[in-house]
This record gives sequence, structure tokens and C-alpha cells, in this order.
Amino acid sequence: MKKLLLLLLGSIAYAQPNMGTPNDLSACDDDLDSFTAFNLTLNNDPVLNGLDSNAYTVSYHETEMDAVYNLNAIVNPVSYTNLVSSTQTIYVRLTENADSSNYDVAYFTINVANAPVFSISDGTICVEYNTDEVIDGYTLDTSLNMQNYTFAWFKDGVIIDDANMSTYTATTEGHYEVMVTDAVNGCSTTEGADITISGPAALLGEGTLLSDSQNIVIPVNGYGEYNYGIDEGPMQAENYFTDLELGTHTGYVYDLNGCGTLTFEFEITIPNPPTGESEQYFTEGQTLADIEVEGENILWYANDIFTTDDAMDTNDEETPLPANTALANETIYYATQTINDSESFYRLPVKVYTTLSNQEQAFKNLTYYPNPVRNILTLSNANEISKVEAYNLLGQKVLAKDFSTTEAQVDISSLEAGIYLLKVTSQEKLTTTIRIQKQ
Repeated sequence: MKKLLLLLLGSIAYAQPNMGTPNDLSACDDDLDSFTAFNLTLNNDPVLNGLDSNAYTVSYHETEMDAVYNLNAIVNPVSYTNLVSSTQTIYVRLTENADSSNYDVAYFTINVANAPVFSISDGTICVEYNTDEVIDGYTLDTSLNMQNYTFAWFKDGVIIDDANMSTYTATTEGHYEVMVTDAVNGCSTTEGADITISGPAALLGEGTLLSDSQNIVIPVNGYGEYNYGIDEGPMQAENYFTDLELGTHTGYVYDLNGCGTLTFEFEITIPNPPTGESEQYFTEGQTLADIEVEGENILWYANDIFTTDDAMDTNDEETPLPANTALANETIYYATQTINDSESFYRLPVKVYTTLSNQEQAFKNLTYYPNPVRNILTLSNANEISKVEAYNLLGQKVLAKDFSTTEAQVDISSLEAGIYLLKVTSQEKLTTTIRIQKQ
């Protein structure tokens, strides 16, 4: 019995209540820092040993002297956190309420019990998309000894029947938890992990990849996230590839979660359209053969394969234009190329314009306002304006201004009302004449 022998004070011996023996207490340490909360009052009944709780007071103390002299009782014995790591001695005093000299003191230990320490990791299960067959499950592993612990597994908060081992293989996605209990001290720890679904990619359609040009999209279904590659080229997140060589290729779709790689072969047989500037200039008498494009066996058409509303023109009987067809100003022609007897499906549009004279080029964007004008006339041009001269209808120069700008403001407020001819000179020393009315 863990009771203390009380000393006789002088020649007087004090009576002692019939105090029971307190029990050692244990509490689980969830954060593994060797400190936790104990309910010391669990020893109230053992200490009272059948005595009337209304007639006696049970108090708990951190030192023997405090217990003997009834000092510094623990304020909250229902939730007391140990001050000494792992194991600590607590002193309990039983005092008769009617006679405080009638008391007894005993002691017990509080012991910090460690909860199980382990972890389980998030994972992925691999599932075939077309059949929903599980290719690979994911094993959640506590790495704990079955002899020392008991196990209970849960999925999405519901206990899994007959899942009582240290590992569990998941075959469906969801949130899994395992509660592990120490077989000796009864402490438990619960850890969780999320299981997601992934799987190898499957080609859409009948598994055959077709393309109407040297560009291709790899269309797939699947539960995973994928990277794509062709031949020995680098893998990429996009499933679109351009400018592939004509011939046989090998495609790869790799699941980023490790559920496998889809490998397939496909043919590129239809070439891209030729390349070239979409707007070109020609001189009088030039023909389709003079339009500059890069490609093989160029053919020209009057129409695109698509109509203006983006619907495909199903007229397959269109005849190519002769190469000696004379070019018409502001007309769009459509070019294809043919490689290995295969004509490109898409066509390159080229709009042609008649080449302007140097003077027309210099002033093709010239604007001026207001007209009629009272004070300031504004002239704007793509090329710089270097001089503006005004002449009356008698041919007399009445005004001249020098500029070096693409927007010139000419003050004609000093001129008399009437009609004037303005000679505008560009930075290339080219000139044009405009007619204005002065108010």
C-alpha cells in the first residue's frame, strides 16, 4: 500500500482515516512529446475506500510536503498535464472535513503511454477506361507488427468488413483511414490517405489515327493525366503536333501517374498546303505562275474547300486553274501542293494586288480635313510629308510650309476665300495635288 508513515508530533499521535490505495494512471500521448493530460480524480473512489465523499476531501499535490501540510493542491485534477517527462509521482491527501487533523497521504505514479507511430501515403489505382477493370490496386501499408497492434480500416468513414491487417489494398478511389491500437497500453492513432483513379489512355474511335494534313491531334479517353510524344521527339502536355514528315510514325501517350504508356503507329500521307505570303503584288500581264509560294507540284483554284460560313464545300469536281491564268486585282487564289501523288487537303489563300506607281505608293493613305476649311487644314499620310504649297487658280504660289511629319497642320487663315490647289511633297520628293475650298 502506497501510504506515507506520518510522524508523531510531540507525544500526540493523530488518528488516520482508513485510506485506500490509489492506482497508478496511464494516458495516451498523441503528439509524442512525453506530456499529456491525466484525470487524477479517477483515484477518488480507491482513496475513499468506501468512506462518505461528503465527509472527506480528496486533494492532489505535486510534492510530499505540500500533501502533508495541505498546500498548493492541484487546481484542475480532472485535466492535469504532467510536469516531468514520461513518469511523475503524484501525492494524494484524504482529509476528514469535520477534523482536518484526521488525514492520511499516499502516492501514485502517472505514466505517459505512447500512441502508435506510423503513416500511410496517398496513392493511385490504375483502371482500364473502356472496361473499368482494375489493372493495379494500391496497397496502404502501416509497416507495423501485427503482434503488437490491432487494425481497423475505413473507407469514406465506413468501416471495411474483415479489414484487420497491417496493410490494405484499395481498388476504388476514396478517402481511407486506419485506426491502429497498441495491444499493450490501449492507445490508438488514426491516419488517413486519399486514393485517386488513373489509367492508361485509349484512342478514341476504332483505334486508328487519321489526319488530313501533316498536323495531327491525338484524341484519347482515360482517367489519367497524359503527356504525348511522337517518334523520338520530346514528350509534351499538348496532344497537337504540326509539320510531321510524310510516312509512318509511332505515337506515345504516357500516364503521369504511372499507369502505363499507350503506343500506336499511324501514317501521314496528306501534305500540308504550300507556304507563302498571303498578300502579294503583281504587274500588269503576270499570271498564276508568277505568285511566289513554296511547295511541290503547285495547283491553283478559284475557291477554298470551305465556304464563308466555315462549312466544307463538298464540290470535289473543281478543276484547277491554268497556270497561265492572268492575275486580277484584289482577287484571292487558293494553292495546293501534291507530294507522292497525294494532294494537300487544305489550300493556301493568296490575295493579289496590282502594283502601284511610286507616286501612288507614296500617297495611297493621304487624307485631309476639313474641306471646305476656314483656318487649319490637317493632312495625314503613311509616309512623311516634307512640304505643302498653295496655289490660286491663276497659278500663283500664295503659301509654302516645310514639314517633317506624317500629320501636317497648315494654317490658311490668311488666304482669301476661294478655290486653291495644294501641292503636297513627300520625303521621297514625290508630289501630288489636292483641291480645297477656303471659306
